[in-house]
Amino acid sequence: MHNTSTSEARMGDLLVLLHQLNRITSDVADTAQAQLFALCANVATVFKDRFTHFSRDEDLCKFYFDLLACDDRFKELCTVVKLVMVLSHGNAAEEGGFSINKELLIDNMHKETVVAQRVVFDAIQNAGMDIKNVNITHQMVSAVRQSSAAYMTAMETKQRDRAGEEQNMREQRKCKDLISSLQQQKRLKLDELKSQTQELDKQIAELKASK
Repeated sequence: MHNTSTSEARMGDLLVLLHQLNRITSDVADTAQAQLFALCANVATVFKDRFTHFSRDEDLCKFYFDLLACDDRFKELCTVVKLVMVLSHGNAAEEGGFSINKELLIDNMHKETVVAQRVVFDAIQNAGMDIKNVNITHQMVSAVRQSSAAYMTAMETKQRDRAGEEQNMREQRKCKDLISSLQQQKRLKLDELKSQTQELDKQIAELKASK
């Protein structure tokens, strides 16, 4: 919002596009444009504290929702902002998560281990990257106490899953072998039938020639 003229020009282009796509009416577009002018005029006064203390680390959607949604003076502008905010903001957050996962990964690490380490990392990150600020809850203490039993249960589940997969593979191989055998029998029967047909055709031709 530092450059009012640029903001207003971009909003004008956006409103035209949304109107052409039949997402808003012309009345909503005109009213939203006027409301943007009013918002820009009050940035340095009424809304000075909100914009001054805004951080790039904050959720932009939440910032504008808190600013506009509860204020009837910006009802149409809020409608337009909602339409824009549902669009993809890019993959910056996801790509950042991928880089963190890359740092965590080691050879042959299971998916569950990656997820668990990310949960721990995210908790520490939410605590300002200071483990002293992490709130140790009763649920966390209980989870630690039950971790050995949970590990044994997970191992048993994996063993059952592995046994089931091996059984499925054996059944698939058996089925594949049976299909191959039947196809071979079919080919032999067809060859035999073809040979018999050729012999009959030969006999018919000989009889016709003898007349």
